[in-house]
Amino acid sequence: IVLAFTYWPLSSSFVSGSDLFAIGFALIYAVWGFSHILAIAFNRQVALIASVLVSFLSFLCSGLKPTAIDVMESFNGYGKLFLLLSPIRWSMSHWLYRYVTGKGSTFMENFVFDHVSGIFNTRGYNIDVLTCPNYEGRIIDRWRDKKGLVCHSGQLFLLGFLFRFLAFVCLLVVTRSKVSGGQLPIGTSSSMRSRLLRDA
Repeated sequence: IVLAFTYWPLSSSFVSGSDLFAIGFALIYAVWGFSHILAIAFNRQVALIASVLVSFLSFLCSGLKPTAIDVMESFNGYGKLFLLLSPIRWSMSHWLYRYVTGKGSTFMENFVFDHVSGIFNTRGYNIDVLTCPNYEGRIIDRWRDKKGLVCHSGQLFLLGFLFRFLAFVCLLVVTRSKVSGGQLPIGTSSSMRSRLLRDA
């Protein structure tokens, strides 16, 4: 609400106030979901430091610089997981879509389009393709083809739900470990790993 009623009137953005509120709410929903995982899995100090590191990592994997293709090709191709798990990437892709297609936007006019299309393409956002919804294969394949725009915030809510599910699993594991005196409930008998989980 603060974002929608303070940033939006001052930004002169083509994104409507309701869309900006939806994007901000979905972003916070996803970020808090991951914060639940950190709060459950680690102690207070480690969770605080980890949350800062995860925030920086989310920005680095947003696909602007380095580009989405560079991120996807890193770590022997597993970098695409960082891209898919970045709430910043999803929210920014949706925000750019609303910005380009918003009421009063001039990006699709011939003179403006010729000047900005190259800038968008180098960042992985081909504004020639504004089909919504777009079912041309997997989302990671579309991002690889520089079709990075996302037309709704449903993926962000789904990401937040996934984070909360993982947080629930962490809660079950940690609770079972503490109740059983530190023994992991996954079949291992390593006292060191059990002790680490118990102390966390």
